[in-house]
Amino acid sequence: MRGKLTGVLEVNDAEDTSLGDAYLSQLPQRVNDTEMECIEFVRGYSQYLIGNALERGETDITILDVYESLSADFLRNNPDCPMRYMGEGGEDLLSSSQEDVLERYAMACEKAYRYLLEQQPQGMFINIIHNMLDVYAISHAERPGFLQWSNFRKDYTTYIAPACFFVFPAYVTARDFFKTTTVEYLVAMASDDGIIIDDTVVTVLPRSQRDNIKKYLSSIPQIGVDDDTGLFYSTDEAEEFHNLMLSGIRGISAARLL
Repeated sequence: MRGKLTGVLEVNDAEDTSLGDAYLSQLPQRVNDTEMECIEFVRGYSQYLIGNALERGETDITILDVYESLSADFLRNNPDCPMRYMGEGGEDLLSSSQEDVLERYAMACEKAYRYLLEQQPQGMFINIIHNMLDVYAISHAERPGFLQWSNFRKDYTTYIAPACFFVFPAYVTARDFFKTTTVEYLVAMASDDGIIIDDTVVTVLPRSQRDNIKKYLSSIPQIGVDDDTGLFYSTDEAEEFHNLMLSGIRGISAARLL
């Protein structure tokens, strides 16, 4: 077994068992047949995600960098995924008779991912911010719109923090970048061409993280979208909204809570 929960995760290793270990660690000492099937599925799904990412040329990746939630849409969009035929008796998970099985496997994968993420620096960072935003939301519940801003900041944290830690592995550097980055820079991070670090190194983020950045960008009011390519671009209005969102997170830091 090469998996780890709290240590440094294996890099570029499709045989890493960390995701399966994370699921197994949450089960009772004695597992039933259904739970055993979930363990095997989670391990196989992890192998596919990492292996597929390596085939795309993605480098310096762990399972957390390339994880994508299992769903019917995912299986349709990735027809080469062998886990699609892991239904009962080798049935296609997209068949109507296997809906419950697919849901069970999806929940197992998500449970494993969330648990593993929480053991790593980026996951701990996300939890700190989410928890503090929840505290602020309770204490400022009477302020109009505060809850909506809190939820927006939590989404930003969920989608963007992992990418910050991928680009800048040092905790302090990732934290500071997370609190100060611009829409323009996030657009570059989401691109297939990648971003330039220190004027020399080009870093292309894993597809999963680029997709998550795009989810955040798509939620920003008045962000620009190119009519021909469908790609995002920064606008003054988008940057202003983004800065307002970041101001709340910087407020937590100023209060020495982050």
